[in-house]
Amino acid sequence: MNLELLDRHLRHVVENAPIAMWAINREGVLTLSTGGALAGLGLKPGQIIGENAFDVYKDSPEVIHSLKRGLAGEGFTEQINVAGRVFDTRYFPLTDDQGNVIGLQGVSMDITERYHAEIQRQRGQEQLLQAQRLESERGEQLRKQKEILLHLALRDELHEADLKKALEIICDAAGNHLQVERTSIWIYKKDNTGILCLNLYEREKGKHSEGAELLESEYPAYFQALAHERAIDAHDAHTDPRTREFSKSYLSPQGITSMLDAPIRGGGRMLGVLCHEHVGPARIWRREEQGFAGSIGDLVASVLAADERRRMQHQLLQAQKLESVGLLAGGIAHDFNNLLTSILGGASNALVELPPDHKSRASVENVVLAARRAAGLTRQLLAYSGKGSYEIKPINISKMVTEIGTLLTTAIPKNVELKNKTQKNLPNIEADEVQVQQVLMNLIINGAEAIGEEKGSVAVSTGVQELTEPMMTSLLETGSITPGSYVYIEIVDSGCGMTEETLSKIFDPFFSTKLAGRGLGLAAVIGIVRSQKGGIQVQSKPNEGTKFRVFFPVSDAKSLNEEEEILDFRGKGLVLLVDDDHAVRLVVRQMFERFGFTVVEAENGRVGVNLLLKHEKEVCLVLLDLAMPVLSGEEAFREMRQLSPELPIIFTSGFDETEATRRFVSEDVTRFLQKPFNSHDLAGKLSLLLDKPTPIE
Repeated sequence: MNLELLDRHLRHVVENAPIAMWAINREGVLTLSTGGALAGLGLKPGQIIGENAFDVYKDSPEVIHSLKRGLAGEGFTEQINVAGRVFDTRYFPLTDDQGNVIGLQGVSMDITERYHAEIQRQRGQEQLLQAQRLESERGEQLRKQKEILLHLALRDELHEADLKKALEIICDAAGNHLQVERTSIWIYKKDNTGILCLNLYEREKGKHSEGAELLESEYPAYFQALAHERAIDAHDAHTDPRTREFSKSYLSPQGITSMLDAPIRGGGRMLGVLCHEHVGPARIWRREEQGFAGSIGDLVASVLAADERRRMQHQLLQAQKLESVGLLAGGIAHDFNNLLTSILGGASNALVELPPDHKSRASVENVVLAARRAAGLTRQLLAYSGKGSYEIKPINISKMVTEIGTLLTTAIPKNVELKNKTQKNLPNIEADEVQVQQVLMNLIINGAEAIGEEKGSVAVSTGVQELTEPMMTSLLETGSITPGSYVYIEIVDSGCGMTEETLSKIFDPFFSTKLAGRGLGLAAVIGIVRSQKGGIQVQSKPNEGTKFRVFFPVSDAKSLNEEEEILDFRGKGLVLLVDDDHAVRLVVRQMFERFGFTVVEAENGRVGVNLLLKHEKEVCLVLLDLAMPVLSGEEAFREMRQLSPELPIIFTSGFDETEATRRFVSEDVTRFLQKPFNSHDLAGKLSLLLDKPTPIE
């Protein structure tokens, strides 16, 4: 074979192969530089022979280091990056016969494409592993979230009556799972002007608080986002347009950088918001974290709804209890009024027959007065049961104090002297008599109890006072009071007095200085005074007694109780008296007979209708009780009206007029007489009715 041809052939193979063969002497001068791989460096075979390799590659510290390592006598293989190309290089030190290094030879293969392909493969593998790792973490996160939600849903505390405890548990779980510093639950105020914090959990401190408030007028962008978004994922809360309003006032002082807020919705409306606040470097909220926040928000909504149901059920039960008590109170009051009709009517009849100087007259007058006071108590029971109402009428305070003096004397201890100093010709006030009596009796009894076991006195006086604007500043409690004329009741006791601290609390509900009792007396007093547009002045010092002065607006209304004129009433004709209570029929019969009427009695509505049928042309008036067996007063009235459309009929009942006549189409105040009543009450009703007989349709 021709050696020259072979040499050319081998040289051609080497110069075009993807390798580079090179050699340097001891000083680094290139003695060999050939191979196709040189093209990747922009070189041709033999181009840089004679140049110093240390100068050629002075900008490649990695190449310089490898050349020096090889010239030091070390043979090795490495991958090296030269001008953006990657070479897999084998270094062979050249030695003389004595073993001294005289140069360095190397073979480099260009593996750039393979190298980058491998890098890409590795990166793809790493990305795949990373994705698998994230998916696994996400799966674990979701599993843990489901576990937390299930655990919360099964906790008894979330289904019991303690809402505060339930919200603390939820905030603990959400804050610790999401690893946020502050977790809070807010609910919209009733007027929807802002939100109120029900619970704030600070994870690092491990404490809970409540009561903070955010107003929509101060943070409009945030509230707008709450109304329309499923979650507010503010990765950078300081720049996010939904939350940056908080930056200066809240985020910066607390060190908060990121916020994740989930609106709480229930029953088709916005209830509030669940807030997660991250302290530290800005945080990107992952999708599963946003979903978790939304689920916790839904849980809070269900807890709030359950609490609302419990409260409504409790209110319903309370209403049912009150209704039961009210029914009992109303029934007692109704029956008691029947008894009082007998007592009051009988005593009133006796008074008419007794001469003014009779020795028993004072005792009978006390019976009448006691019966009237008892009737006032039954009015309170009826009002409480919803079957009565307060009766506003002109009242003379001085007369009231005088009338109840005897009763009050028996209600206070024997060591306490009750002194009355009332002003005559006092103007009237317009109020409910029973309520004013309650004010008077509460203040007098409180004053007597303040005296204790020592001897002392309670002085009651009345008068009129002009209140000016400056004077009203001395009133401890006021209603809708304005300058003008006021009637006052003044109660002064010689008791232990009060400190300023006690004085500031005396009108608080349930506050009491007594060992027993509910402390509702003065709370009821102030409620009554306020309703009457009055005021109270209190002066007290320890060991110096106490003075209450209660003001009521003066009224121009005149008293309607003209008993002396009514007693002159005379009538004639047959009266049909229908009432199931025998004692009531006996007393009322005597009243009618004294006025000149004859009476026929019926013990129930059916008997009453039959008697009217029998005496239809003779009967001039019917007195009809509404609550009766066999045939009620209402049913009897309907049948009687069919028999005699023009016949005057007076209703009587232990309930008040509104409750007793509410089922009738038309009402006439002259045709109802509430029990208990006496001769004067009956005479007044008869005089009005028989002068103006108008049928009830």
